[in-house]
Amino acid sequence: MTSVLQDLRQTIRQWRGEPGFFLVAVLTIGIGVAGVTTVLSVSDAILFRAQPGVNDADDLVNMRVADRAGRSGRLMSHAAFEALKATDNGMVGFSGGLQVEASVAWGGGGPPEIVAGVAATWDYFPTLGTRTARGRFFSREEDQVPGANPVVVLSHKFWTGGFGGDPSVLGQTVSINRHLGQTVSINRHPFTVIGIAEKGFHGHLPLYDYSLFVPLSMAEALTGRSLSESTVATVGRLAPKSSLRRVRGLTTGVAEELRAIHPADWMSSVFLVEPLSRSFQEFR
Repeated sequence: MTSVLQDLRQTIRQWRGEPGFFLVAVLTIGIGVAGVTTVLSVSDAILFRAQPGVNDADDLVNMRVADRAGRSGRLMSHAAFEALKATDNGMVGFSGGLQVEASVAWGGGGPPEIVAGVAATWDYFPTLGTRTARGRFFSREEDQVPGANPVVVLSHKFWTGGFGGDPSVLGQTVSINRHLGQTVSINRHPFTVIGIAEKGFHGHLPLYDYSLFVPLSMAEALTGRSLSESTVATVGRLAPKSSLRRVRGLTTGVAEELRAIHPADWMSSVFLVEPLSRSFQEFR
């Protein structure tokens, strides 16, 4: 104890003799503590807190294409996604989609607002366990024919911020247009608002804030690219008593089938299956 007190007294004398050093040391420690606190706060928000509208997240998986060593994960083609969806994949829900940048205009004559959205298959919301605050989500039938069903679900945040939380927006028409460096005709792509997602839901990826959701069948109208030219991100939910190992085993057969059809693309490729919590890829 005596030795500790002596060391403390000596340290205080040194600080008195070098106040500049003392100030720098205190600031350095303060910045370090603040940095650690920030990192822990962000990690808590991303890794530990449940995402609103995303239920039982431990059962959610992400699937990408990678080399045989499981490296260089990348988004898959729409054809590969359809092949996985058409077979027993060990999941009770398997949704795909892509990110869209949209210019949104509605009644009132104001300038269009540029927002990020998701064009996803009809089972996106059921797979995540998301509920509506108002209205409904788009159906399987509305996601079948390309360009045939221009319906949109708004995030609760976008509804309250962009539309003032007006419940009469349901059933109204807004224009969602391609944004290629300039604003195109606001009447080019009219969409009918059919639902508002539950409060707090902004998509299934913690780092991204999506304002609207449309059927994947409407993606070409918004991006100008056909689905055959697009890549999709995926999110799936494990079936009861299923596991990542089982899903990986089932998808191996699909990869072999694709390798036989497209040897140049799949000669060294496999499906990479991971828990969604370990994947923060962009949904595009």
